[in-house]
Amino acid sequence: MDWADDNRIVNYIAKDPQSYLDLLFALQENSLSTLFSDRQKWSVEQLADIAGGSKYQPHLTDLLS
Repeated sequence: MDWADDNRIVNYIAKDPQSYLDLLFALQENSLSTLFSDRQKWSVEQLADIAGGSKYQPHLTDLLS
């Protein structure tokens, strides 16, 4: 959501608030995996599944680029 206008959606990256929080957690794990080589990174497909399905994949791909 746009912080200045809560009726305006800036980007769709998750289907609901819980999926959004789960996605943030997975993205944080991906950040940590660069520090600890024994951790496996989540793929874009896995992140899209966490977000709520394949319709969110293009937005996640843009986010991770």
